[in-house]
Amino acid sequence: MTVDDFDQTESNLRTHYSFSHHNTLIDATTKRFPDEERLYRLQVEDTSSSTRTDDASFYVYASGIDVGKNIDEAIETENESTWTIETGHGLAVGDVFKVVPGVGATGELLKVLRLDSATQILVERGFQGTTADTYADDKDIYKISDNGRHGDSFTRSFIEHWDPVSYYSGNSPTSLLSRGLLLYGNLPTGASAGVGGGGEVQWTNRMAPSNANSGTDAGGTDADGDDYLVFGGTKHSTSATSNQTELTGGFSHDSTGGHDANPQNYILCGKTDKFNKIHIRMNNDFSTVALNLRRDSDFYDIGGDAEALKINMMAWYTAKTSKTASTYKWKALSIVDGTSTGNYNTSLRRSGTVYFDMPDDWVAIESSDLGDPWLCPVREDSTGGDPPGDTEAPEDIWTEDMYGLLIGLAVNETVGNSAKYSQFKGYSVIPYNNAHSQAIKVVDPHHKSLNDIAITQDISFSRAGKYIEITDRIGRTEIRRIGASGGQLTFGGVELSGDYTTTKTALLKYQREGTPVYLDVERANGDFTRVYGVISDMSETFPVGKAHPKFGITMKVEYIAEYDSSGDWISNGLMALGGEIIDEPKYIL
Repeated sequence: MTVDDFDQTESNLRTHYSFSHHNTLIDATTKRFPDEERLYRLQVEDTSSSTRTDDASFYVYASGIDVGKNIDEAIETENESTWTIETGHGLAVGDVFKVVPGVGATGELLKVLRLDSATQILVERGFQGTTADTYADDKDIYKISDNGRHGDSFTRSFIEHWDPVSYYSGNSPTSLLSRGLLLYGNLPTGASAGVGGGGEVQWTNRMAPSNANSGTDAGGTDADGDDYLVFGGTKHSTSATSNQTELTGGFSHDSTGGHDANPQNYILCGKTDKFNKIHIRMNNDFSTVALNLRRDSDFYDIGGDAEALKINMMAWYTAKTSKTASTYKWKALSIVDGTSTGNYNTSLRRSGTVYFDMPDDWVAIESSDLGDPWLCPVREDSTGGDPPGDTEAPEDIWTEDMYGLLIGLAVNETVGNSAKYSQFKGYSVIPYNNAHSQAIKVVDPHHKSLNDIAITQDISFSRAGKYIEITDRIGRTEIRRIGASGGQLTFGGVELSGDYTTTKTALLKYQREGTPVYLDVERANGDFTRVYGVISDMSETFPVGKAHPKFGITMKVEYIAEYDSSGDWISNGLMALGGEIIDEPKYIL
């Protein structure tokens, strides 16, 4: 494993996040950034490499030191435990040594159990599982540093990974040994028309970019794409024959509607243990898109429907063709796509988790078990076999039994939007269904104003504090205020002819999606009460006799603020609907 310099010596770490319109789109209706996820992973480092507390491995013979003395007798049987050696050997109880004809030879390890005299010792034969041997007289004694014990080769705690080697070698409990793989496949000539079906892709190993998640991509080249990405980024020119990271789509097939067709891009994940959560860290760059077009619906529809930026995600898992079969196939898997903004065609718009219910018939296999070559949904090698020098296809790397997950990305790439897909950048793909990882959600705190909504029914709310009553034996009562209660606000309106997108339709969207909103209520003296909350209930009435439909709103209140007509605060900051909060922690600057 690679050891980095990111060690944390403090007992806690506080981080802060903010949204950037360069990386994130804005909802055209709510004017809010969509929620984003960030993945926190905890790993601790121990001192086993120096304290040698783990004795489960053999010594490395290069660490043997010639003590300058020899054995003073021939050892003729493998069970002879009392040895005579030259005086002044310097060995002590607990030392581990080896008798060899010279440096570089292999053989038995021996441990000193007792010093009977200056020349006679009692030894443990075949220490650490080595094979006992016989020895001729006058052979060299080599003392083994660290008593022949090497610490756990994993100096850091286990963390989820796609590494096929580092976690499956060295001295460690077998329960922690695991393999993984992460490959990305796309069309080898993504900007050229007339290429065959979307299942014919070039594959590259993306484990290193996913685990490193660091550095700055250099923009890539026509041949290699962006080094620090798992997928996405630089689009190659029409003359290039390959690109490792780009998103390719429908235009590559000389057609539109690629988002509704078979995927043209694939992320292949494999692990020796089952998993059901994958965090995809997007770092999209929309800085070249005009500010007025970074609203969701506008960005999707650049150039009309044929050139809209549309991506859909789908998935498959490895399963038997039937319960009793000895053959295997990719079976379709229902997933929750946390990278979409909630609508069809909106995958990879944000960082998020792709998760699913773990299938009961999920099996661990290797690439060849799926056939050679695969025929559906994608080939395990490039068109007609591996291209020259290509050794990163599944058939080359997936040679151990693992639980396979295949994610497909269907992209609507057309003449008008081809270059725009370079703005989508997938920086890491990491599994995390474990106790040492946690995805946090970054939420836009902005509330959408309801002040432009026509209100025709009374605005009503009540304020209430929290009190306790202490009554003595003769009926006197002491009332103590212990806090403030929340509450709700109600109002309503009438559907009139006009633009419903800013009134009734907007309210329906706010209620449906739980959008944070606020409403300013003006009092007769010019003071205002601003109420923050969410629309929890919305009732609709459709009268007969061609009367105007009506709607009623119930808004759950989070907190309120009070200010006068000049904007000066009346309340002591944000407070509960029921009044000031007692003994709220605060500090004055």
